[in-house]
Amino acid sequence: MHDNSMKIMKEFVKEYNIQKETVVDVGAYDINGTYKSLFPKAKYIGVDTSLGPNVDIVSAYINYGFLLDIVLFNKFLHYFH
Repeated sequence: MHDNSMKIMKEFVKEYNIQKETVVDVGAYDINGTYKSLFPKAKYIGVDTSLGPNVDIVSAYINYGFLLDIVLFNKFLHYFH
């Protein structure tokens, strides 16, 4: 993860006062860092297409059957250029 990515996410968490929401991080596979520590009181769910570190659900699409407060796509948007 780039340092700037973590900086931007820290600012997002602070600005929107994210605490106990349900946060789904799509593209959560931890290769070189994760946002999980920024959400200590939230229900944090890591989603990716492969099982690995920081991945709670392996899925190619989102259809979880429950309401979500926040969905993060920050770490995989660069694939869509």
